[in-house]
Amino acid sequence: MGQYSKELSFYRKVFELQENILPPNHSDLACSYACMGTMSNKLDEHEEALVYYHKALEILQNSFPLSHSDLAISYNNIGKTYEKMGNYSKTLPYYEKALEIKQKTLPSNYSDLAFSYDNVGRASEKLSDFSKALSNYEKAFRIQQKNLPPNHSDLATSYTRMARILSETREYSKAVLSYEKALKIFQNTLSSNHSGLATSCSNIGATYFMMEDYSKALSYFRQALIIFQESSSKNDSNLIPIYIHIGLVNEKINEFMEALSYYTKALEINQKNIPSDYKLLTTLYRKMGGVCEKMDHPSKALDYYEILRTTLPPDYPLLVASYASMGKIMNTMGDYSKALSFHEKALEISDSTLPSNHPNLAVCYSNVGGIYCSIGEYSKAVAFYKKAIEISQKILPPDNIDLVTYYNNIASAYEKMDAYSEAVSYFEKAVEIQQKTSSPNDLLLATCYNNMGLLYNNMGQHKKAYSFYLKALNIRQKILPPDHFDLVGSCAGVGVALSNMNMCVTALPFHENALKILESTFPPNHPHLGSTYNNIGVVYDKMGNYSKALFYYEKDFAISKETLPPNHPDLAVSYCNVGNICYKMGEYSKALSYHEKALDIRKIVLSPNDLVLSKSYGSLGLVYNATGDYSKALQLYKQALDIAQHSLPANHPDLNIYKQHVKAAQKNCN
Repeated sequence: MGQYSKELSFYRKVFELQENILPPNHSDLACSYACMGTMSNKLDEHEEALVYYHKALEILQNSFPLSHSDLAISYNNIGKTYEKMGNYSKTLPYYEKALEIKQKTLPSNYSDLAFSYDNVGRASEKLSDFSKALSNYEKAFRIQQKNLPPNHSDLATSYTRMARILSETREYSKAVLSYEKALKIFQNTLSSNHSGLATSCSNIGATYFMMEDYSKALSYFRQALIIFQESSSKNDSNLIPIYIHIGLVNEKINEFMEALSYYTKALEINQKNIPSDYKLLTTLYRKMGGVCEKMDHPSKALDYYEILRTTLPPDYPLLVASYASMGKIMNTMGDYSKALSFHEKALEISDSTLPSNHPNLAVCYSNVGGIYCSIGEYSKAVAFYKKAIEISQKILPPDNIDLVTYYNNIASAYEKMDAYSEAVSYFEKAVEIQQKTSSPNDLLLATCYNNMGLLYNNMGQHKKAYSFYLKALNIRQKILPPDHFDLVGSCAGVGVALSNMNMCVTALPFHENALKILESTFPPNHPHLGSTYNNIGVVYDKMGNYSKALFYYEKDFAISKETLPPNHPDLAVSYCNVGNICYKMGEYSKALSYHEKALDIRKIVLSPNDLVLSKSYGSLGLVYNATGDYSKALQLYKQALDIAQHSLPANHPDLNIYKQHVKAAQKNCN
């Protein structure tokens, strides 16, 4: 830098002398301005360089014809400076002006013309105009082919540039051919341990990776690694990308321990660099955590995310993804309080660092909504899902596939609130998008069908529910392995619909298949297992096999009690199920205990006129009636009837049932 400062000072002194003796538009002044611009660029003083270059250009424009070669040089200098500054939209017009002059003044195969085509190609590539970039790179290459020997390094560079564009436009086979031609030149001209060879092998490996040809990708990445290891120290930061690439390939082929090993090697090098690269650190810890999740080691994954959380500044934007992953793990483990805390932290950081309409902010809102759904606070879930949808509708086209997830989420929450018309509306929007944009065997379409099945089941339209559940199951069975978790929801749905249509013998194998998958996937106290135990209990209950029904209901209850908050509405359902079956088996004291606990929860979490509360009073009344405590039964029946009269239409059949219970209890009391 010191030498450049001296040279700049020298050119300034020359310019001062010239300025005193030359007219203001003399070409020598333009030359001095250009020299000062070049020195300023070398000192990274790009704004100052632009001032000098523009003054040079102004003189040249007043002194020479518009097609003069010196003007091309001047345009090129300005374009190059803007390129150094990363301002590619301003870079391109100057490179194009330089090229235009050269096209008019130089022979079509002149080597300097190739440099200009390269410049335009490079700027176009940075602006993602890949068609224009490739066209200019190809023109440069054709000139080089005529003027250069077949193994010249510039030809290899052109092959690499063209391959890069072909890869960007997903023409991977053509990209590989171009990269291989570059590699062949490098193999003939470079030493066997030259880093350029390693980069070339890595480029081919990355392209095969995009083609999902992982064995070839791994082969080229390993070649690159061997070359890098021969030409670098073991802690050279150039090794990091290749370690990451090899890790990614191993992750894709389910060699998770091998993937973890390479990510760890990359991490060890990064940690020795001072200062450590936060962005790279984030990538590596997240990859390592992700691998542990795939290996079903959630606690180890959490350890990696926790290290990252304590290493980075507390509100560092790249922490958002880690908080989201931690929240996801905690949700899967049933620790909803911690899950909510992590997702709220991700939302807090995103809200303070991202624009109000950023898609990642929508994801954060949706994640928080998902946790509120898990803990039964559905109105809060709806509020967060609505924010996610509002953001997404502003920035996405109306048939964008990302909207499907958000529509499904909010519809599920409305369904839990028994707001069926709202749920149907959002589910239908999701299905409409899926049917427009997906193949008939798309997994997301299966999810939409499954959701519609659940909704119609809750609405009591069991035949429709069965139809949608079966569509979902058929799609998933064609695509997924037989033990995949997503099959559980469809199997359970078909089973529930059949059970509701009193086809219990047919329903049972579907629930048993769901249970088999879950038992091989989750710990024995996981909430998913509880739901399946409940479904099997319902089937045996309907078949009149009360002892087996009680066995499965109690297994569900044990899990619910361990994993849910003490006042969760789903825990009340478990209490009710056990209470009902005990009532049917004549175990009235046990039935009373469970129904009373269910009622206690529901009085806390439900509104006073909720129909579920009415049913709870009615169930408890039946048990007291069976024990001969008719006055207590009468009191409970009246409470059930009061709620029902407030919430149901006058001709609803449940009203007549409650009235009959009240009448019978009054008679028994007399």
